[in-house]
Amino acid sequence: MTKYKIELYGWELEASCFSLDEKQTTIMDEYIEENGENCLSRLGFDIEEMLGIYMFQGNLFTISKPFYYTNVRFVVSDEKDDEVESFEVGDISLLEDVLGDDYEDVECYISLPEVLEENILLITHESKGGLYYFYVESDEPPKPEDFSVMGNCIETPFGDYDIIEDVYYKGKKVEIDEWLGGDGKGFNIDYFKYIN
Repeated sequence: MTKYKIELYGWELEASCFSLDEKQTTIMDEYIEENGENCLSRLGFDIEEMLGIYMFQGNLFTISKPFYYTNVRFVVSDEKDDEVESFEVGDISLLEDVLGDDYEDVECYISLPEVLEENILLITHESKGGLYYFYVESDEPPKPEDFSVMGNCIETPFGDYDIIEDVYYKGKKVEIDEWLGGDGKGFNIDYFKYIN
């Protein structure tokens, strides 16, 4: 058996979603009234002090996942660190097609105020480059058909973010060994008000 390293490259989404209490909602409403809604992302880390939150610890959810785009690339290397295979996420199967009747879907991440009946703050950060790597053991170099992915999404009022929830090797979920880190490409703060 040979131990193979599988690295993923592409776009990553970090997202934290918060349910805002009455005091936080008032602060947000007053800020927008004074500065306009388009100024929210300029707040950056100042929003932590403003609302008394930690940006990467949402009380609804916090995730870090690859975007589910066809340009997510898998690179397979052997124990000598020589690349033996590479392919894109579009070349591999969805987990539901591999497991058939044994497949259990996961719930989407929801940031819709009309569904949650709460005022919502969604902070997203997009980066590009290295995503993460993991190891598998095999007698032969892993091929695209050995892998599958579970897709998921974050539902927002302006559309969905499609993400890869998990990667599977021969039907079993892989454990991420380490995140690689990429270059930051976008940062957004979105405030969704519940209107009842």
